[in-house]
Amino acid sequence: MISPQDIPKPGRNGLRLSRLALLLHAGISVLYVFGRPAFSQTAPLSYQLRGADGACCSSGNHPNNGHDGQWGQRDFVQTDRNQRISANGAGQTGILIDVSGGHGGNGRDANQNHWGGNGGGGRIIDYILSASTVNAAGRGIDLYSAGGNGGLWGNADGPNGGYGIGGDGHQARITLDNATVMGTGFGVAVQSWGGAGTDSAIADGFSGAYTSGHGGSAGLASVILQGTSSVTARGPGPGDVSAAVGLISSGGPAGAAEHTGDFGGHSDAGRGGDASTVMFTSSAGTSVSGHGDGVYGVIARSIGGNASTSNGVDTKAAAGGNAGQVSVTNGGAIRTDGNRGIGVYALTQGGNGGNGGNGSWSGGHDGGAGGSPGAISIVNTGKITAGSNGSVGAKGIVASVLGGEGGPGGASGAFGRGGDGGAGAVAGQAISITNAGVISTYGNDAAAVIANSAGGGGGLASSSNGIIAVGGGHGGTGGAGGGIAMANSGGIDTSGDNSAAVLLQSIGGGGGVGGDANSTGVIASVAIGGTGGAAGNGGLIQFSSQGRILTRAGNASGVILQSIGGGGGSGGSANAVGVGVGLNVTVATGGKGGSGGSGSTVSFTQARQGTITTMGAHSNGVLAQSIGCLLYTS
Repeated sequence: MISPQDIPKPGRNGLRLSRLALLLHAGISVLYVFGRPAFSQTAPLSYQLRGADGACCSSGNHPNNGHDGQWGQRDFVQTDRNQRISANGAGQTGILIDVSGGHGGNGRDANQNHWGGNGGGGRIIDYILSASTVNAAGRGIDLYSAGGNGGLWGNADGPNGGYGIGGDGHQARITLDNATVMGTGFGVAVQSWGGAGTDSAIADGFSGAYTSGHGGSAGLASVILQGTSSVTARGPGPGDVSAAVGLISSGGPAGAAEHTGDFGGHSDAGRGGDASTVMFTSSAGTSVSGHGDGVYGVIARSIGGNASTSNGVDTKAAAGGNAGQVSVTNGGAIRTDGNRGIGVYALTQGGNGGNGGNGSWSGGHDGGAGGSPGAISIVNTGKITAGSNGSVGAKGIVASVLGGEGGPGGASGAFGRGGDGGAGAVAGQAISITNAGVISTYGNDAAAVIANSAGGGGGLASSSNGIIAVGGGHGGTGGAGGGIAMANSGGIDTSGDNSAAVLLQSIGGGGGVGGDANSTGVIASVAIGGTGGAAGNGGLIQFSSQGRILTRAGNASGVILQSIGGGGGSGGSANAVGVGVGLNVTVATGGKGGSGGSGSTVSFTQARQGTITTMGAHSNGVLAQSIGCLLYTS
C-alpha cells in the first residue's frame, strides 16, 4: 500500500515511483524475454522453415551493399492429430515450428555508402494439435515467427525501401484440442518478434549520415485451449522466466545513429518497432499448471521496441514503438505452486524513446517520445490459484499497462541550449478485469489481483555549457496513468500475511529534470536553467463487487484503490561567469520546477449481496485514495 507519506520528492532523475514501486510490489523487477531458439536444435516434430541470411555483397548499381535476408519459406497452416511425442534429450523441444526471416547481410565495410541488407519477414503460423500428447525435457511446443535483423550499415531513408531495417514478424497461433503438453521452462511458447534495425555508418566532416535502421514490427501471438487440453511447465527453466503458457509480441529495437562531424550534417536515429495483439483463451475443462519457484501459469506480453541511442554529435532521436492489446480469457483452471509464481501476468508496454545527440556548436537535440501501450482485458470464469502453504510472493493476476519513457536530451555545443527531454507516453488505454470465477492465493506477501497503469516518465533535459548565453533544456512531460475498471461477481481470497485481495493503482509519470546551464563570457554572460517537466495525472479507478472477498491474515486489506499523480521534475541550476577587465555583466537564473500531477476519481460500489471480510490485524476492508503529488521547486 502507498500512502502520501511514502511518496518521495523527485531526485535528479525525477519521480520514478510509477514503474519501480508497481513492479516491485508485483514481484517483478526485470522485463523478461523468451529468447530466440537455436536453429540447429532438433525436435521429434520439427518444422524449420526459416529464410536464409543475406550475404555481402549485391551486384548491379550498389556492389558493396549487403543482400536482404530472405522471408520465411512459407506460411505454416497445419493440423496434426494423434501424435505421441517424447523428447528426452537434455533441453530438447517436443514440437518446434520456426518460420522466421533471415538476417540482412552486412555492407562491405563501414563506408557510409556501403549499406546493409534488410531483415527478411517471418511467415504466418496457424497450428492445431489435436488428440495428442507431448512430453519434453525442454520446451513442450515452441512457435516462432520473427523478422530478421538488418545488416550493417543502416540507411532507412534510402532507395528501394531503405537498408538495414529489421524485418517484420507475423502471426503465431496455436490451438490445442484435447491435447496434453508437458515441458521444462515452458509448456507452450508462442513468439512474434520484429527484427532489430542496424546502426548507421559513422559520418564526419561536413557530411550528414543516414538514418539508422528502424526496428521491425511484430504480429499476433495467440494460444487457444479447448476440450480437455492441459499444459504443464516444470521449472525453473534455463532462462529468466518460466511459464506453462508464454506469449509475446515484441517490436524490434532500432539501430544506433552515428555522427562525428563538427561542422554540419546530422544523423537520424531509427524508431522502435510496433508490437501487436496477444491473446490467450481457455474453455471450461482445460488446465494450465506451473510447478516450481518462479514458474507462472500464463504470461502474455506486448512490448514496443526501444528507439535507438544517438552516438556522437548532431544525431536526432526517434520515438519508441507502440504496444498492442493483451487479452486473457480463462474458463478453465490455472494453478501455480511455487514462490513468486503468478497465475496470469499480462503486460503491455510502449518502447522507450531514444536519447538526443549532443550539439557540435549549437543546441543539443531533443529526446524521443515514449511509445504508447495498448489495453488489457482479463475475464475469468474459471479458477486461478497461486502459491501453496509456506510459499512467498504468489500472485493470482498481475496486469500492467506502462507508457514508454521519454529519452534524455543531448547537451549543447558552445552557442546553444541543451536538448529537451522526450515526453513520456500516456497510458491512456484501460485495464478491464472481470471475475465471475474464483481467484485464490496461499502464503505470505501474496495478492489475488494487482492491476497497475503508469504513464511513462518524462526524459531528462540536458545541460548547456557554452559561451555568452546558454540555457538548459526543459524536462519532458510525464504521461498520465490509464483508467482501471474491475467487476467481481465471484470469489477472491488470500490466506497469508501482507496479502491484499485486490490492489488497483493508476500513477502518472514523473516529469523530467530540467537541464543545468553554465556560461562563461567575456564582459557578458547569461545562463538560464531549464524548466522541470510537468508530471502526469493518475487515472480513473472503478471497482464494483457483488461477490465474495476474503483475507485471512494480518496486514491484508480487502480492496485498495489508488489514483496518484506523478511528481514534477526539478528545475535546472544556472551558473554564469564573466571574464575580462572592467565591468562584467552576468545573469544566472535557475529553472522552475515542473507541476505535480493530480489524482483522479476513485469509485467503489458494492451490491447488497456482496461481502468483504478481513480477519487479521491492520487489515482494511476498503481503502480508496486519490493523491496529488508534488511541485518540485528547488
